[in-house]
Parts: sequence; structure tokens; C-alpha cells
Amino acid sequence: MSNRRKNQPKGSPVVVSEKPANLELTAYTSGPAVVRERREVTLAEGRNDVSLGGLPVQYVPNSFTVVSVEGKGTFKLGPRRFRPANLNDANILRAYLGQEVTLFEQTAEGLKPVRGVLARLVGNQAYLELAGGRTRAITLSNNYEVPGGIPETLSDVPSLLMKPTVSEGGRFAINGLYETQGVQWTPRGEIFYDAKAEKITRFLIEVDLTNNSGTPFDASRIKLIAGHNPGGVSMPKGGGMRMAMAAAAPRGGSHESFQADAAMSYDAAEVESVGEQKMYTLPEALCIEHGTPDSAVLVCAENVPVVLEYYLPEGSFQAGVRDEELEKLPVSVRLCVKNDKASNLGVALPRARVRVLEPDSSGALQKTDTTDIQSHVAVDEGFRLDLNNPSRDLKATRKQTFYKLDPEVEVPEESEDDSDSSEVARPSIGTLGGPDVGTPDEHSRRRRDAAEGAGKKRDKKNKKKVVPPRFCEEERQVTVHNYKDKDVTVLVHEDFPHNAEFLSKSQDFSEQAQSQGTFKVTVPAKGKAEVTYRIKWRVN
Repeated sequence: MSNRRKNQPKGSPVVVSEKPANLELTAYTSGPAVVRERREVTLAEGRNDVSLGGLPVQYVPNSFTVVSVEGKGTFKLGPRRFRPANLNDANILRAYLGQEVTLFEQTAEGLKPVRGVLARLVGNQAYLELAGGRTRAITLSNNYEVPGGIPETLSDVPSLLMKPTVSEGGRFAINGLYETQGVQWTPRGEIFYDAKAEKITRFLIEVDLTNNSGTPFDASRIKLIAGHNPGGVSMPKGGGMRMAMAAAAPRGGSHESFQADAAMSYDAAEVESVGEQKMYTLPEALCIEHGTPDSAVLVCAENVPVVLEYYLPEGSFQAGVRDEELEKLPVSVRLCVKNDKASNLGVALPRARVRVLEPDSSGALQKTDTTDIQSHVAVDEGFRLDLNNPSRDLKATRKQTFYKLDPEVEVPEESEDDSDSSEVARPSIGTLGGPDVGTPDEHSRRRRDAAEGAGKKRDKKNKKKVVPPRFCEEERQVTVHNYKDKDVTVLVHEDFPHNAEFLSKSQDFSEQAQSQGTFKVTVPAKGKAEVTYRIKWRVN
């Protein structure tokens, strides 16, 4: 029996949509991307066979959903089936079973044509019925001729087959949504850091968008969510803010001189919140080719003020070493930034690896370091860019100048009196005289006295030995050397036992927490500064 309606005759062609009329894509830093597309098809009244082609090879099964349909009358969504890419030689020939075809057979003299009715296909063998009732088996190859073209049901990309029923024939727009693996984005950044001006002249975060889904996406809008998609469907809406900047590239003396620097600008992404996540909408449409990464700007700003911090991380102290033999420790560098409008930022920032470019004396930019925005930064939140390379003109030493540990005191076992015994004789009832002899009250009193006496003797026997406290006393010295021609401030980070008592210290902590503290030290140009402190703590 046929399940086609009377007004849809048997053998009616399949309605094929090779590609969407419009497509939007939301990519995540990990997990499947979400694709929203619009398909425009012409349908006949009744039941239709529709093939939506151009789906990616990495399509997530069962993720397609029809969000809405535009058109006249009613649109009843029938069964759907995902069909992987099925365009190959065997399937093309299978469409012509029972028809006359020409296959080419490889012989010692070259390719020779064999013409006959294609009876069946088994594995890589084709069976042709020849004249006279003969049957010939020929190994399949890509050399053949068929009486028609490639069937519309075959495609080199996956497709979705639908069987909708409409009450009125006409033009319809199907707005669908699905997910696909293979599309991710990775943010990366760069800063032009001017140490003398104490600012970042250019703060730029770009995105590398990779497409390994198996099909290109000609997207009118691309949205990026800084997070992991565990496989759920997301439909964020538009909106947000736009940023732009103009930056002048430094000119080297050996290059051609122009009258003025051309104004260079970037259209940055719009940023908004979707639930608890941040979403970036790229300002321009992109055609994302399979296997070819695309880049776009997410965030750009200029003249971002920074606070330069030098700091000495926590470390161990050397003992019994002459000053000239002490290990010189590096002093680290970080840039402190406030993500607010006053700093010409004020836009949510994703985690990103950031390269640092600084001008030399000629103005040419040199890559001096690499750092990271280590976590997502909210608007109005401060963050640090910890540089990997330490300062070359600041160094420090750590020296233990005094150490004393109380010796262990051996405590002898407590001696016991041989006359003491934990065993107490049961009192004899009724051996003493008196009016209460033999009464129940007298029996209870004697038992109580015997039990209390036995408990006191057991306590004496089980008495623990008392260990006297042991203490450790230590004096530490940190020396910071400054080989620059200007004064600098260095944050010296220290850790110590949580129960330490400070007997003395050369200065107070600028910050202190349990078992940690920070000294803020000003080191003169071409000079040095010392921090000393003595602590004492119990070790047992």
C-alpha cells in the first residue's frame, strides 16, 4: 500500500533544498556549535517529500528541530530522517537497476565498454544481462555511463529528509536549528605596552574560528559563547555594545615617510549576557570554509592605563653561605588593569593567551613576552597580566641569619608504688559491728567506697607523661638589588608557620593573612634594600 495522498501522485519529485537561504551560527570554546537556518521551499497541497541538503558531516544526530514555519494554511510536521552523505558510484548505479547501462572493464588492451541491463549489485560486483540471456559480472569502478543524471536523492553532504503535510500549496520558509561538532573558537590577544607612558596603547583580543565540520557555512551572523556546550540547544538574541579604535602604527626611520598616519579602526564584537554566560556577536558576516580558520576582532581598545608591579614570590632561605655566593633570585613583573570605562575598556573579556609587544628606541615593536588572561573578566573587575619573563635589572637574595631549635627532652616513664594495686578486695559484709551491720544501705555504701578507691588507683596508673614544649627561632633576611637608574617598589611575598610569633621585623606588612604576608619595599636606584624579621614557633 502507498502512504501517498491522492493529490500527490506516485513518483512525484522530491523537493530539494540544497542550502539554506540564511544561516546563523553560535560557536563555543568547546562542544558542539548551534546552527540556526532558514530554508525556503515550494510545497504542493498534501504530503511532500523534502530533502534539506548541505548539513555538515559532523551533524549531531537528533539535534534538528523546526523552530517555526512561515506560509499559508497549516503545516503538519511529519516523520524526519537523517541521511548521511550517500553520493558514490554504487548508489548512482543502484538508481538505474533494471535499465541499460554501459560499464567499462579494464583489460590488457585498456578499457573496453560492456553494455547491458543492470540486474543487480553485490558488493563491488555489477551483474549485467547481455543479449542471448547471458549474464556478465564486472568489477565496479568509476568508469560507467548511465542514461540519466545523478539522482536528486543523492548528495555528497548529509541531508535531512522530511515528510510534511500542508493544507495549501505554496511557498514556505522552514526555520530550523541543529548542532554540529567540529566548530570551535579560540580567543587570543595582543597588547602594545608602553612602559614609559604606563599604559597599553593597543589592547586587542581576536578570535580564531575553525571549521572541521565537513561543510562550509555562509553565515550572515556568527555568535560566540565563552564556555562549553554540553550538547544542549541555545537560541541567544541580539543586542549588546560596540567598540571601535584608531591606532597609529610606529614608523621606522628606514621606511618611506608619509605625511600622516592613516586612521585604523576595528569593529569589535557586540557583547551581551545569555543566562550566566557571555556571548560575542561578530560585526560582519563570514563564510567559514571547511579546514580553513577565520579570524575576527572581539575586543579592541586604546590607551588603557596600567599599574606596573614588581614582586618577589615566596621562597626558601639559604643558610651557611657567604653573601657573594647567595643565589640571585628573579623579581617577577605583572601589569594590573581595571576593566572599566575609565580605563577605556568596560567589556567582558574571555580567557586568552596574550602576546606583549613593546617599542624599542626607534619605535619598532618587539615581542618581549607572553601572558594570559587567566579567567573570564567581568565589567568593572580588576585583573592582572603576569609576565613570564622576570625583570633583568631587579634581583633578590634570601638568607637565614639565625636558627635555633630546642633539643628534644627525654621524659622518663613515671614510676609506680609497688604497694599500689588496681585490684581492691571485696569488703566483707557483716564482719564489723554496729547497728547497720547486714542492712541493704550498709552493703551499698561499702560497694560504693570500694569502687571509688579502685578508680583512683587506675587513674594514677594510667597517668600520661607530660612533654615540655619545643620551640624554633629563626631570623630571615631578604635583600633586593636594583640595577635600574630609578627607584622602584617591590612587593616581597613571605610565608611562615601559622603559629609563628614575630619577635622583630624591620617594617610592617602591607598585607597579611594566616601564614602569609607581603612587605612593600622601596629600593633606591643603583642600590639595595633589606627586609629582616625574626619569628618563633612551637614545633610539637
